[in-house]
Amino acid sequence: MLVKTPEHAEHMNSKARSGAERYGQVRIMQTRLPRTTSILQISSIMWKSSRMCGVKLGVFHDSGFGVVSSEWTAFDVNGTDDLDCDWRGLMILDQPRKYGSYEIDGVPGNFSAAPDGIKLGDYGHLMDSKEFCCEGILFADLELLSLAADITPRQHRLSSMDRVAAWNLMNVDHLTLYEPLMLSLPRNDDLKSLLTSLSTPLTNRYLVLRVIQYFDVHHKILVRHCKAIRLVSK
Repeated sequence: MLVKTPEHAEHMNSKARSGAERYGQVRIMQTRLPRTTSILQISSIMWKSSRMCGVKLGVFHDSGFGVVSSEWTAFDVNGTDDLDCDWRGLMILDQPRKYGSYEIDGVPGNFSAAPDGIKLGDYGHLMDSKEFCCEGILFADLELLSLAADITPRQHRLSSMDRVAAWNLMNVDHLTLYEPLMLSLPRNDDLKSLLTSLSTPLTNRYLVLRVIQYFDVHHKILVRHCKAIRLVSK
């Protein structure tokens, strides 16, 4: 979401303006939603040249009931004065596909509807139709580079039951998932090193970080949902 010089910027603490003229600014605030175990996070980036502000809202589940300040925190950073720049993944201005919010076994999550044949570690670009076009696979590049990097996918059970329902909170619809499993790329130094080695071909490409796979009634493995980020040069 883009807005002109938002009103909330006037209410941020004075530290948020300390380096505004020399750098761009990223501002983050978290606040707990009443009578829930969820936290609302608001992230914003101000582009100096256009006086435009990009805003991203996110809701996260937090069962720990930790202390949340509900105050703005500002960071002075380089590289934000570019509407196409997705600084550290905080602001993705061009989503690969429209997100669908699904609640799987009572746990909400945001994933895109996955194109046919998409796999974990795929990367590519968006066509004019906003369809994802795969250009390569991270695991294949790892073999070509002969790097001793451990990016073994992590497995996460989404439910203790073999058969669960995934409810679409927007369309009031549901899917039946058999033995659902989420696969994700690890968050380790090996992955960071590999992405650094591939920084040029991966610039402004979308990388599939997570996928949800499950069986259909014919016991065929399906991948119907994925989560991707856009990689940018620094």
